[in-house]
Amino acid sequence: MTEPLRWARYHWRRLVGGTTRDEDDRRCNYSSLLACGGKPAHTPRLPGKHRIVVPHLWPFKDEYEKFSGTYVNNRIRTTKYTLLNFVPRNLFEQFHRAANLYFLFLVVLNWVPLVEAFQKEITMLPLVVVLAIIAVKDGLEDYRKYKIDKQINNLVTKVYSRKEKKYIDRCWKDVMVGDFIRLSCNEVIPADMVLLFSTDPDGICHIETSGLDGESNLKQRQVVRGHAEQVNNVFSVGHETKAMLNNSGPRYKRSKLERRANTDVLWCVLLLVIMCLTGALGHGIWLSRYENILFFNIPEPDGHIVSPVLAGFYMFWTMIILLQVLIPISLYVSIEIVKLGQIYFIQSDVDFYNEKMDSTVQCRSLNIAEDLGQIQYLFSDKTGTLTENKMVFRRCSVAGFDYCHEENARRLESYQEAASEEEDCTGTLGGALGDVASPGAPGCRTTLYIIDFFIALAICNTVVVSAPNQPRQKIRRPSLSGMPIRSLEEIKNLFQRLSVRRSSSPSLASGKEPPSGVPSAFVSRLSLFSRGKLTSPVEEEGSQGASSSACCTETERSSSDAGLANGGVEAPAGQPPASSLCYEAESPDEAALVYAARAYRCTLQARTPEQVMVDFAALGPLTFQLLHILPFDSVRKRMSVVVRHPLSNQVVVYTKGADSVIMELLSAASPDEGSLEKQQLLIREKTQKHLDDYAKRGLRTLCVAKKVSWLFGFLQTPLHLRYFLGATGIEDRLQEGVPESIEALHKAGIKIWMLTGDKQETAINIAYACKLLEPEDKLFILNTQSKDACEMLMSTILKELQKKGQACPEQASLSVDLLQPPISQDSELRAGLVITGKTLEFALQESLQRQFLELTSWCQAVVCCRATPLQKSEVVKLVRGHLRVMTLAIGDGANDVSMIQVADIGIGVSGQEGMQAVMASDFAVSQFRHLGKLLLVHGHWCYTRLSNMILYFFYKNVAYVNLLFWYQFFCGFSGTSMTDYWVLIFFNLLFTSAPPVIYGVLEKDVSAETLMQLPELYQSGQKSEAYLPLTFWITLLDAFYQSLVCFFVPYFTYQGSDIDIFTFGNPLNTAALFIILLHLVIESKSLTWIHMLVIVSSILAYFFFALAFGAMCVTCNPPSNPYWIMQEHMLDPVFYLVCALTTCIALLPRFVYRVLQGSLFPSPILRAKHFDRLTPEERTEALKKWKGAGKMDRVTSKLAEQAADKSGRTPMSGLPAVFAMKAATSCAVERGNVSVCETALDLA
Repeated sequence: MTEPLRWARYHWRRLVGGTTRDEDDRRCNYSSLLACGGKPAHTPRLPGKHRIVVPHLWPFKDEYEKFSGTYVNNRIRTTKYTLLNFVPRNLFEQFHRAANLYFLFLVVLNWVPLVEAFQKEITMLPLVVVLAIIAVKDGLEDYRKYKIDKQINNLVTKVYSRKEKKYIDRCWKDVMVGDFIRLSCNEVIPADMVLLFSTDPDGICHIETSGLDGESNLKQRQVVRGHAEQVNNVFSVGHETKAMLNNSGPRYKRSKLERRANTDVLWCVLLLVIMCLTGALGHGIWLSRYENILFFNIPEPDGHIVSPVLAGFYMFWTMIILLQVLIPISLYVSIEIVKLGQIYFIQSDVDFYNEKMDSTVQCRSLNIAEDLGQIQYLFSDKTGTLTENKMVFRRCSVAGFDYCHEENARRLESYQEAASEEEDCTGTLGGALGDVASPGAPGCRTTLYIIDFFIALAICNTVVVSAPNQPRQKIRRPSLSGMPIRSLEEIKNLFQRLSVRRSSSPSLASGKEPPSGVPSAFVSRLSLFSRGKLTSPVEEEGSQGASSSACCTETERSSSDAGLANGGVEAPAGQPPASSLCYEAESPDEAALVYAARAYRCTLQARTPEQVMVDFAALGPLTFQLLHILPFDSVRKRMSVVVRHPLSNQVVVYTKGADSVIMELLSAASPDEGSLEKQQLLIREKTQKHLDDYAKRGLRTLCVAKKVSWLFGFLQTPLHLRYFLGATGIEDRLQEGVPESIEALHKAGIKIWMLTGDKQETAINIAYACKLLEPEDKLFILNTQSKDACEMLMSTILKELQKKGQACPEQASLSVDLLQPPISQDSELRAGLVITGKTLEFALQESLQRQFLELTSWCQAVVCCRATPLQKSEVVKLVRGHLRVMTLAIGDGANDVSMIQVADIGIGVSGQEGMQAVMASDFAVSQFRHLGKLLLVHGHWCYTRLSNMILYFFYKNVAYVNLLFWYQFFCGFSGTSMTDYWVLIFFNLLFTSAPPVIYGVLEKDVSAETLMQLPELYQSGQKSEAYLPLTFWITLLDAFYQSLVCFFVPYFTYQGSDIDIFTFGNPLNTAALFIILLHLVIESKSLTWIHMLVIVSSILAYFFFALAFGAMCVTCNPPSNPYWIMQEHMLDPVFYLVCALTTCIALLPRFVYRVLQGSLFPSPILRAKHFDRLTPEERTEALKKWKGAGKMDRVTSKLAEQAADKSGRTPMSGLPAVFAMKAATSCAVERGNVSVCETALDLA
């Protein structure tokens, strides 16, 4: 028993020490280890961070207590607070806000006797209430995290117990460093581990790291899928795991509206300083006038008389305390509450629910919802964002011949006797595969091109193959003698039995039949893959690639054709049938290609780190030795696999990638054989035409090539491909509702840029399909190979556009000032720009940035094709930084993360490419069409609500504070208040705080249906019409006016009477309450019963408090107390008359203005609001008139402009000068004008 334990300890120490088996054998073999007492030679410490982990087993008890016992447990805690540190830490964080520090300063200042304005306890109340509300909110959020942590900590896993000597259930929080854990298929990994054992014969397992980086593809390391069981040793737990170390939390963004509000708060601070300086100066002047009258200038207890200058200095600080409400302390609290309410209603909108994915919109950033209503530029990815990212294999071009997958799906269902014969081919299959370009065998050469083409589709990927409920088996390389087909002669015989037609598929572009003699049907080349009757590889076969983890569930196909019995090949022992295989791919493209290959009986059967098995129905299983994989990245734009062919034993490189890269590598290859080179050139020319046709159809294209006899110095030698095999065309359908959404966003005044990595023709086709580009748009294409050519071409296009739009002042101003917002969507000057990645690289250089931005400012839409992830983020950064516009970026993949993070608002689409984009985003949606309502409805509402609520807070604070300021002119600027301090504090804190919050959450200036039908209404948010600097100052002036009325109407009413100070202040408070609350009613566009309930409750709360306080406050504020004042006023008719008259006079100007605005010069919002009151029939008719009126205005101004040009007169000033740049087919007025109606600029 001792010897095995020493052996185990030795191997464990060798593993910890990081030595190899050879190094250990050189120093001390196993026999010498036992002889020397089990102590191997000292192993040098490795550089960098490392840790020693000892297994939690009884033979290693001493070592375990020495090392592993010092590490933390696996309990995780994402909460910010504990019961002990909640109060001090929360206060510490809240006092990082400048407003809270300001009010803390006022509290401390009020404790200074010389400047005391209120009772010391009263001044603390507003700050305490605000801090308490924020603390409760933070506490509730932290408690939610605590419950999630508790749920995770109590999850159960299998841990080996050294006492019970078996695996037992143990909570995650109790897992320790050194424990042995057994995981089963699809279990979540509870800690960072080292894989010690796997049921896989190769000792590997596959993990999904979506919890770390959002990537949903499987990685060959160590939650676990594809294997029955794994045994792992824990080396990091709890907060030392990668998941916790990477948990940095969401980044903080400040909205544009919040930045505007912070600026206006500074204006309020300046206004407060001016008012306090006025009070200090007035108090000093007043004291100097009555300096010799002791009744007004009372000396200090020691007989010293304070000078007027010093008294004015003290009064400045007293006025700061008295007028502190001018700075809205409750504004920030109310904003946070309102944003939470808005987010709740966004996430509760049933229109965002995706039943297939069981998901709705996610609001990951809670503080920028209002920015959704001010977006001016939208940057969108294409694949997976505008399209479904459900790839369907449609067409392919092999050896220069175009094949339609859909046509062959029908043809493969039945077989006929061959109408013609292929040329005789000789030689073994192995020799032919080694030299596929035999000049004497063109038919067989084409066949072998097809074979190699589908081999590349099947193995040039990282697809993981598995079978349900069956562990993966190690591949045994079959011998050549076991192959069912040995020569090309047998392949020729197969062709003779099958239908071979001499006319290829019709051309995609022209629809013409090619000349005879060209091999036509795909079935004539691919039917050798099966001796039995093939089921049609219908669209669903290719579309299964849509989900990278979808299992194939097709039924077994019949193979009972007696005449083809010789070709039947049974699956080798231990291999599952093709119908039960599951393919898990990194991207839907890879899955679609693998499923397409399997549709033609080229089935990827298994994959290990060393080998790949492909099963041909006629050729049998082929096992390729996998030498190296060069993964796809945005720089290389291709993927390659290096394999050793099982038949020829040659090293072969299969490559697939973008056509631009593959063609470049092919052109760089040096010709060895004249005939081969001519054939390759011919294949490339034909395939390039097919690629262009595929792109025009909107298909995603990939090129496939290979090189044979590639030496093993591949890491140092540049790869030049020799054989061009063909290309594929994969359809990626547009998502439902994308064209309608983009059309609505265009009407809303949002400029949309599509940033995609696809080729130019594909990007243009998709842009037209999704209505990003319209047929009447003037399309300009920037595709240059040098910086000078790019600059010259942009200059030419700019001159062309400026010539057409020189009479439009909005357009012309853009060439002078790039900081202006984009051109109006009402303009008929429509142009689109397409720029390739190479040209974009030049345009983003500093010397061309301004010219590029000026050019794009004239375009309604921009398409950037072949763009890299870095270029995407640079484009967004350039537009946002130089044009100073609100930007939104939306994408679904890892290549969109940088773009999403740079934009003002980043939106991730939860789709087929993992969750990286969602994890980096501010909002997440499941489909692009949800973006329409998110921006046009919720964005508009959030911006309008919050803007009006912030303005209302400034208004009500200024209006109420000015009552105290006007009173100072009648009390010698002594800092006295005509209102009791408790009423003064509660007025803004309690009585008038709830209605604006409800307004900010529930206000709807226009219904959602109208906002979706009239996207033009969104432009009010783009122009910040609800919250302009002018709007802010007009609001303050209105507040000053209302405060003057509210003060002087009661003043003149009670002038000459013997009422005391609180009797005079009570009507002022009551009238101010009615004015402030009814002001909100006037501003509300949609009053609900909730609004009215809150307003009435606020009024009742005020009267209840005033009555109760008046009954109890006998000596609470000596020498004058508000005892029984409200009770006496409620019995006095004059009190009611004063309150009613004051309220009417104060609100009359605003009420009249709103009435005249709605009657004489209504805004588009007010006009649209009227539609909500109409019947459905009247509403439909009104919407038609609205849209027709807009078109009529543009047509009228156009005709007036043309008439003025013909007569030599200037157009009427009331009509804008609009110039059209349309395609000839859609030009109604100037059909004969070639210069205006040309569709594109000649770029040659």
